[in-house]
Parts: sequence; structure tokens; C-alpha cells
Amino acid sequence: MDIYEPYFEPIGHLYHKADGQPLDSVTTIIKTECGLYQYGDMTAAERGTAVHKACQFYDENDLDESTIPANVMPYLEQYKRAIKELDIKVLANEMLRYHPVYLYAGCLDKIATVKGVKGVIDIKTGQEYVDHKWQLAAYKDMVKHEHKEDLKRWNLYLAPDSYRFVERTGHKDFQEFLVLYAAHNLKLQNGIKKRKGE
Repeated sequence: MDIYEPYFEPIGHLYHKADGQPLDSVTTIIKTECGLYQYGDMTAAERGTAVHKACQFYDENDLDESTIPANVMPYLEQYKRAIKELDIKVLANEMLRYHPVYLYAGCLDKIATVKGVKGVIDIKTGQEYVDHKWQLAAYKDMVKHEHKEDLKRWNLYLAPDSYRFVERTGHKDFQEFLVLYAAHNLKLQNGIKKRKGE
């Protein structure tokens, strides 16, 4: 079984193959290049990153909770609650992959089982947007060759005092993502947009 793992440059959030070929990220394709909406304020983004890291270290039994900022701890507590109540067993964290055919890249939050059913979980700490179903569809198709099962797709929305677990079941979600990807590539090919890092 082939594993298609890209090289990742944190500065600029850039992906590329071993031969240097650039790979556009799923989030860039959906949000930035296709112009659906822009990212929120940096404070919320930084908190979201911190929550993701705290959840990852918790899964890996490598978390010193005394180091968790006060504004992150309530989200972590809701994550722990979700893990227990939904019987989530995390199998892999923060997986860097690229699609072997379509050549886009991304980082999957988690491959996990939920009550014994295997799937992809993407954690969100903000409000729900329409693009979340496309993001998960793109991630699932990116790694489907690595798994015998037909993976489920879930968003885990964490708030300071609650969580919501949403399954994505749209049969056209991946085709809709590919439409966005085609629009993104047309913009690059016609000079309407430049690729990140160029």
C-alpha cells in the first residue's frame, strides 16, 4: 500500500511533493482561492490551533495539562467528554497526505473509530460553514486507498460549554469539491490568481 505523504513548510503553509512539485491545500482551494469567505480573526485561529494540539497530545498520552492556557482548557474538557460519550478511539493524528490522482494536499485531524465504525474526524472550534462537508470529502478521498472500510466523515464542533458531532453524508460532496478545485486551477492557469509562495 502506497502512502502519499507530502513535504510541508510551516512558513507559508506550503505543501510539495518530493520532486518539488507544489501541491495546493484543501483549505486554500476552498476558502482563499475560490473566494467563498475569508478567515476569521487571528485570535480565534490561534486558539483553534492550540485546541487541536491539546487534543492531539491528549490522544497520545503526552499532555501536561498545567501548560494548557485558560482559554483552551474548556475546549479540551469538551473533547474529553466527546471521547467518552461517543466511544471515540483515535487511530492516527495529524496525518499529512496528498491525493495520488488530483494532487491536492492536507492534514487530517484524526482517523478514528466511533462506536466501532471507522472514519475521518475534523475538529472545529468556530461556527459551522458549508465548506466543512467539502473539506471532509476531500480528505476522505485522499486516504481511501489506505483503508479497507468505506470511511465515515464527521465534524466535531467544540465550544467552551458543549460539543456537537455531525456526520457528513452528502453523496455529491466530493464532486462539488472537484468543481471548486477546477475553478481554482482555471484561475491559476489564466493568471487570475497566483499560487501561494509564488
